[in-house]
Amino acid sequence: GSGAAQIALAARGSGAAVGWVGALRPRIRKSRASVARARPRPLTVRSLDARGLPRAPATVVARDVDATARLAGAPDGRLVASWVRPQKILPFPGDDRGDAPPPGAYVNPVAFTRQVLPRLLPARPLGPPQQIAVGVPSVAFDGAGHAVAAFRVSHTGGIPAFDALMAGSDAGGPWSSPKLVADLGFSRFEPLVVAPASGPVVVYTALVAAAGPPRWTVAASGPAGPQVLGITTAGDGRGVAVGRSGQRVLVAWPSATGAVQVAEQG
Repeated sequence: GSGAAQIALAARGSGAAVGWVGALRPRIRKSRASVARARPRPLTVRSLDARGLPRAPATVVARDVDATARLAGAPDGRLVASWVRPQKILPFPGDDRGDAPPPGAYVNPVAFTRQVLPRLLPARPLGPPQQIAVGVPSVAFDGAGHAVAAFRVSHTGGIPAFDALMAGSDAGGPWSSPKLVADLGFSRFEPLVVAPASGPVVVYTALVAAAGPPRWTVAASGPAGPQVLGITTAGDGRGVAVGRSGQRVLVAWPSATGAVQVAEQG
């Protein structure tokens, strides 16, 4: 095999970049009776020239990554990687005897981004500690040296319900305090952000609170506020696609009848 669980690709400047997450390996135990723990998996990135050929040595961007990661590139050559550090279980009394971990032993998943190019900067966490990162952030560039990120979080405890949040960052530095984009309910689609000159637009799906078969609105939130584009029956957002050309933002999704619908945001 390739030794990779997932591959990500992004265009940047006159070239591109490719990244890969290490393959899943068997869990490890401190002792025969202790709780099995996931092995850390690295995220490695390599830049490519205009012909798709490697132009520099590969860089290990992160060393403890969940199953997937994303890359986002900008016309000026910037490149940002994003991922989620998976849940961890800290050592606890009784671990070696096979006792169940107490609540305090669990460390929630955390979303991270890291500027890779033009120079490697420290990884930056996203989101407040009282919320659990449940998906890989989507990153877009909306100005010189400025980036925006959209991501999905869950509140601890209770019935699973998710929020879409957005934050901003200058020059690869720390992220601003996240702002709520939408209450998603039980929606497993990872919000996507694009950044036309008029301002960032976040596309998401949100559960429709109504009797009958589950349905989700497909919506986009931009400078003018949220706009419902249509309805889908895909709770994980499978088939939802977002594209930007200049100021135009197009969204496509599978409708409840199985047809493909397309709408322009704005």
